[in-house]
Order: sequence, then structure tokens, then C-alpha cells
Amino acid sequence: MGRSVIITRKAGATSQILQVFISDSTSTTGAGKTGLLFNTSGLTAYYHRDTDTTATSITLVTMTVGTYTSGGFKEIDSTNMPGWYQFCPPNAALAAGAESCAFQLQGAAGMAPQPIDVDLHAQVDVTGWLGTAVTAATAGIPDVNVKNINNVAAATPGASGGLLISGANSGTTTLGALTCTGTFTISDGLVVTRSTSNASAISATGNGTGHGADFESGSGATGNGVNLKSNATSGHGARSVGNGTGAGYSGAGGASGPALSLLGFTNGVEITGNSGHGMLVSGQGNTKAGISVTGAPAVGGIPGGPGMLITGGAASTAVSGTSGAGLSITGGAGAASNNGASAGVVIAAGGTTTVSGNDGFKISGTGGGNGLTLTQPGSGVDLNATTTNLIIASVAGSVGSVTGAVGSVTGGVTVSTNSDKTGYSLSSGGIDAILDQSAGIETNITPRQGFRLMLAALAGKLSGAATTSVTIRDTNDAKNRISATVDANGNRTAVTYDLT
Repeated sequence: MGRSVIITRKAGATSQILQVFISDSTSTTGAGKTGLLFNTSGLTAYYHRDTDTTATSITLVTMTVGTYTSGGFKEIDSTNMPGWYQFCPPNAALAAGAESCAFQLQGAAGMAPQPIDVDLHAQVDVTGWLGTAVTAATAGIPDVNVKNINNVAAATPGASGGLLISGANSGTTTLGALTCTGTFTISDGLVVTRSTSNASAISATGNGTGHGADFESGSGATGNGVNLKSNATSGHGARSVGNGTGAGYSGAGGASGPALSLLGFTNGVEITGNSGHGMLVSGQGNTKAGISVTGAPAVGGIPGGPGMLITGGAASTAVSGTSGAGLSITGGAGAASNNGASAGVVIAAGGTTTVSGNDGFKISGTGGGNGLTLTQPGSGVDLNATTTNLIIASVAGSVGSVTGAVGSVTGGVTVSTNSDKTGYSLSSGGIDAILDQSAGIETNITPRQGFRLMLAALAGKLSGAATTSVTIRDTNDAKNRISATVDANGNRTAVTYDLT
């Protein structure tokens, strides 16, 4: 008989593959038996659990080495591991309810019977720890109290100096780093001081359409949602950068408060564009301006300040190019359905109805410069009156040269004295219009055609004068301009013209 094999398995374990050695009964050296198959003649397999009354037969089947098949029996390697087989006991043999199960493989010629004993009581119950009784906790897990950690007396878990627990922890805990995959909730504020040089104290990244950070102030009367201050010598209190078409800053005011309120020690707002506009502002609806500016009122005889003071950028001596405009304004384009384009600038006088003579727009040049210079690919100035005819006051000074075309003038123009008539001339188009005037000389005869007939009659070559058919050539001698039929006295009875 082969040596009994004792194997430990946990009761209830399934799909177990047992590896067993079967001896050759004819060998005097203890060699293994090779060549056994699941259906070798006489080979049988039985099992018996310690709670059963009889042994249970196992129907052996073939299997793939390494893959569980109930009742499977297969030689592993007859050359390199002679005598070793894999055997797959049915799951019922190892089910819970017994502490051991015995197997017996036998019956094939030349095979030593092989007993297998499987211990199903593979668990250890700890009743004492270094002589101290262990109190069982939930689900049989023992409570173990650690008195020392690293040779230092352990504090109560959750207390100051103790182990961190899932729940309330007191005291201050210093961590080299902390990764939290869930929501991190703090009930009494967060104070962060970064020790790494030139690194952000807090870096927050939102997910999807979520914000990187969402702050709310307390419910008091004056608390700010976010209060930012720079300690750097020339650092900004806040700096925001948009992405794609997103704004660097997007804000909404309260029910009656502005979206942005700024008070500077020098400038209230200082904005510099990079490749785009320094500031892009859109109004809401058709009654709210994108920017509404009110100047400082006059106080005690001191004139009030302007609502907006704009100065253009100076030209650089290092880079060629002109200086930047102080203000560049473009009106909104109208939709194709209504052509409702808006003006670049709309200006109304600020006076009351009892005061006359308030200027809607007043510009004064300095240093010999123009008060207003307008250059536009379309119309330099496009003026439209709404309820009454537009009246432009007299121009006291000289009007410079007009290099572009002047549109039609529907009203009357009175010229008292034109002292300079030099240079007036008709264009070639104007001359052609006169020469090609229909019926300009007679019916169906233009001045150009009449001149052609007269020039041929006066200076063209004549032929057939002594006959009844007379022909007169054009002055270029290229065609018969006049062809006439005459009688014996030279009187014309029929005339044909070529006026082309």
C-alpha cells in the first residue's frame, strides 16, 4: 500500500485539485506507477466523510491537467514526474459538516493502493495571547490590545498620540502626505501653509463641468465669499486665466449690486490684453449698457471729473509702428432679417430741458492736432437724424480736400462765389454720354453718328461721280460710309448710310 497522504482543506472548499503519488507495487525501489488512466481496468475511487455511514463511489473521468473536473483523474508527466497524478474530488466530499474525509484509489494491476486523508478542520481558535485570555469580538475575530508601539506606550486610539480611527480623532495630526479618494469634510476651517518653495498652498481641480473650487461666505452682513491678498512685492491679489472661449473672470452681481466692485490705491482697474482685447463687455437686453460710467460731480466750485479718461499707447522707438488708439469702437452688426446694425457710439447731451445749447459730443484737439480725425473703409462719418432733419452748423474754417467720391446731393446748393474754375473737365464717360445721346441730332441719329456722316461727306473719297451710283468712303478708307443713287442731273434719289 502507498503511504497515506494527509492534506488540509477548509470545510466547504470547492473545485479542489489534489496531487497524489501512486507507487508501483512491483518495484523494490519505491518507483511510481505510470500509465494509469481514468478508465484503466480495475481502477476504483471511493470517499468517506467522518459523519457518513458508508463509503461513496466516485466515477472517474478524464481531465486537463491544471483544470478542475469533478471526478477527474490524470497523469501529470510520466517522464519527468513518474507516478504523480491529479485527482479532483467531488465538491460534496469536502462540504461543510465534517471534520475529515478519507479517499481510496486502488484496483489497477501493478498499482499500490493509495489512501488520502483530507483534514477539514483547518482553522485555529486563539484562546490566549502570551498567557492573556483573548475576548472574542464580532464574527469570532479576537480583540488584541497593543500596549507598546515601537517600544513606546500606546495611547488610546483616536486620542492625541494614538492610532487614527474611522470616527472622531482628537489632537493635532501631522502627515507627510495625505491622499483622500472620497469627500473630505472639515468642520472647523482649513489652514494651509506650504513649506515647499514656489509651490501653491492649495491646488484644486474640478471634474467634468464642476468648479475647481466653490466658496460661500457666512450668513453675516459683510463676509466675502473669497478674500484674496498677495504678500509678494508686486503680486496680484487675484489672477484668473480663461480657457478657449471662456472668460478669465465671469461674475454676477446681487439683486442690486455690481458683478465687480474695485477700489485701487492708484488705478481702480488696470487691464492689458495679450492677443485679444484688454476688456470685452456686453450689455444685457436693449436698455443696459456694457459699461456705464459716471464722472465725479462738481463740489464747491471745483469742476467734476470725467466719467472715463482714455489715453492711447505711445509708439515704441524700438519697434516700428504707430501709437495705439485711446479708444476703438465698432458698432454691432445687424441681422440679415432686420438689418438692425447699431452705432459704434451713441451720444446725447446731458443737460435738462430748461437749459439749451448742451453739446452731445464735444472734441477739442491739442498741440495743433485735430479734435477729430475719422477714417473708415466705408463711410468716415454717417449721420442720421431721427425725428427732424439733421442740421450741421456753418463751418467757419477751411474744409480740406475731399479725395473720395461725394454722394448725391438732393437738396439745393448755393455757391455765392467760385473763384477757382481751373481744372474742371468732363470725364470720358461724360463725353461718351453726350456723343451717344439718342436722337441727339435727328430721330435715330446720335451726335457721334452725325459727325461720322458729316466728316465723310466733307473729306471722304468719292467714286462713281459720272454714273448713277455714287459712293463716299469714311476718312479711314475702311468702309463705304454713304452710298447714293443719282439721276442724270446728279440729284440723289436714294441714300444708304453705314453709321458704325
